[in-house]
Amino acid sequence: MAVRVAIPEAVELMLEVVDRMVLVSEQELKRAMGLFLKHTGHLPEGAGAAPLAAALNLSDELKDKHVCLIATGGNVDEGLKREIEDNYLDL
Repeated sequence: MAVRVAIPEAVELMLEVVDRMVLVSEQELKRAMGLFLKHTGHLPEGAGAAPLAAALNLSDELKDKHVCLIATGGNVDEGLKREIEDNYLDL
């Protein structure tokens, strides 16, 4: 979800279209990954699960609203996959 150097054109575009950003922790990303796996059978990478992690943080604000989340990517190594399966499916 990060690059070493910000691309100026990307930052300009982002500032035009992004209303808000939400910071989520590594733990919250893993929880979201586990929820995706448990409920859909798919395991997105951390960046792909970030929208769900953010939405969970904003659940009070989002209550009774229609929400669309985009989950992308599947670049999950075997160690992380096992960690998600062992620790985050029962949440």
